[in-house]
Amino acid sequence: MFRTPILGYPLRAIRWFREDIYKNSPEKRSEAETAIKKFYDANKDSMEKRGVSEAVVKGAKYNDPRNLDPKGEYWTVEMIKEDGEFVIKRYIY
Repeated sequence: MFRTPILGYPLRAIRWFREDIYKNSPEKRSEAETAIKKFYDANKDSMEKRGVSEAVVKGAKYNDPRNLDPKGEYWTVEMIKEDGEFVIKRYIY
């Protein structure tokens, strides 16, 4: 797992659980980053209250009935505190 900093955004970094998502597929990386930012913005008060500072991208998920576009990508993401303490796991569309 490795960490990429985010400058000028409330989250300090995104940790990439799978290196292939980050290195081999810039379009997937961009899609995951955009989804994380949208999710964080939509839940900003809750995330700040819980002290979330980083997101861990676990990978794409497909077989979930909540996914509005079954052929589209969505992501399993864990939100963590700066010290690495787990806060919440979410599927981000």
